[in-house]
Amino acid sequence: MTAPRYREHAPPAVLAPFVDCIWTLRSEAPLDAPVRSRVLPDGCVDIILDFGEQPASATAGARPRSSLVGAMTRALTVDQAGRVDMLAVRFRPGGASAFLRVPLGEVTDHAVDVDALGERWGAPAARIHAADSARERRALLEQELLDRLGKAENVDGTAARAWSRLEQTAGGLTVRQMAGEMGLGERRLQRLFHDRVGLSPKEAARVARFRTAIAHMRRTPNRPLGRIALDAGYYDQPHFNREFARMAGVSPAAWLRERAALAPHPDAAS
Repeated sequence: MTAPRYREHAPPAVLAPFVDCIWTLRSEAPLDAPVRSRVLPDGCVDIILDFGEQPASATAGARPRSSLVGAMTRALTVDQAGRVDMLAVRFRPGGASAFLRVPLGEVTDHAVDVDALGERWGAPAARIHAADSARERRALLEQELLDRLGKAENVDGTAARAWSRLEQTAGGLTVRQMAGEMGLGERRLQRLFHDRVGLSPKEAARVARFRTAIAHMRRTPNRPLGRIALDAGYYDQPHFNREFARMAGVSPAAWLRERAALAPHPDAAS
């Protein structure tokens, strides 16, 4: 069976503080049968350009050809069919505000057509769609990001620093502790996360803890789940099971089985 190949490309160095990666998902030929992928919450925001024969459909509804996908509080299942060909930029948590003015809390758990954003992404998206090769598409996307960063004013890294602290502590900071470390009031911190991350501080902490658990499970899939739960900062395994199912839509054990069944292309769907 033809499987889509997922690849991540490092961004130009000047974009690296804001952009996690430029990624592609492509199949060399039309898929023999639809492929379902489970996309997990990671705190990131993506702009996705879909060049495939049939735009991917998701549980949240059909995705437009060029879309902004907001931060997620729960997993998204995506069905791919036909020939798959996608190019995207994945912004680091807190990094998208240098390229977008829309409050990201307005697109949480949604995919929005870039033409509806009022952010002048429609024209560059059209140019990228008209490019003759995958290499040219990627070059145009990177240039658009560089141009926008060069014109950005008063880029504030507070949200990105707050997210970094959540990652370092596996979501172990309270809102009060986080606000104190950032030198902000709690209400200001809430607003900052809504606008520049797309999650509340409490939601962001849950996602950071979930990401820590996922990293452990990927590195050591045969390790007892109870140990992974404690290492990731959950109270106990029942707490871990509840939180994991809330975000992934399946239990930890079911996710491991699902991932194992995708070998040798696990990263094409997770």
